[in-house]
This record gives sequence, C-alpha cells and structure tokens, in this order.
Amino acid sequence: MFRGRTLLNNALGVLRAAEISHLVYVGGNPRLAVSCGASYVSDDASLHDERCMLRGVVSALCSMSSPLHVAVIIACDLPLLRHTTVQRMLAAVHFNDIVVAHGERDHWSCIAVRREMLAHLEASLNAGRRAMHEACSDLLVARVQVDEAEFINVNTRAALDDLITTDVVHGG
Repeated sequence: MFRGRTLLNNALGVLRAAEISHLVYVGGNPRLAVSCGASYVSDDASLHDERCMLRGVVSALCSMSSPLHVAVIIACDLPLLRHTTVQRMLAAVHFNDIVVAHGERDHWSCIAVRREMLAHLEASLNAGRRAMHEACSDLLVARVQVDEAEFINVNTRAALDDLITTDVVHGG
C-alpha cells in the first residue's frame, strides 16, 4: 500500500487522472480489488517463454480494440509517476512510433506506443530481442524529459518502506 492504495490501483489512478478511459492491467493473476473499472489481460505465455516487459507490451497491444490507437504502458512499481508526464507522452506519440520517459536515462517502464507497432514488436519478441530498447531500435522513438524522482522504483518491500517513510517525512 502507498498513500492508501495498492501500487496497481495507484498506477491506474495516474492513468485515469491523465484522462485515459480504457484501462487494463497485464500479467500476474486477476485481482479482486481493482479500481477504475480496469480489465485484466493475461501476459500471454504463447508469445514467449520468458517474462519480460516486451511480452507485456505485446499482450497489451493485442488486447486493444478499435477505435483505440495509442497505448500508455506503465509499470505499477512507479508510485511517484505524475499524470502530467503521461499527458505529455500522449501528446508526443502522435508524431512518433513510441515515446519513452527520459530523465537521467531512458525509462522503458513508462511508454506510449501506437497500436500499429504491434507487428514490429511481436516480431522482435519472436526473434529473441526482449529488451525494449533493442525492440525499438529501428522505430521512431521520442524521449519526453521527466523528473528523475518520478521513477523511484519499488521492487522490494524495503524500497517501498523507505519511500513511505520519506513520503511521510516530506508530507507527500
């Protein structure tokens, strides 16, 4: 829990605040307490035998129905991501194949991608190029400058506890 919500519900709330209307979450097991009316999409194991972000991206794009043309895909372990960052990425994707958040480095755990890139990304996955930066190396990639602090990643309980402590001290 972070600020009274699960990390997944926090991520979905960021997307909803960015005025994204069709919300899905990919991978793991379906959750009972998911906010914002989000739907579950399986992280399709038939796409590749190893879990990786690209497999989740391809699964998300496969689940998109018309008239949706753009997906914003974020990891749920970025509790400080701002909805304004998502909005800026959405604005940039219309002129590019894919947009990645960029602070001190590229943050491939936060992207906006056009649905037309599905075939390319799926081919990259099937060819064994599982890293997002490799799969996108021959696409038109834009980088949206972000505050590095938004990308504090909480992959462990200790990292979450540290963030909660810092957040309470600074009045987050």
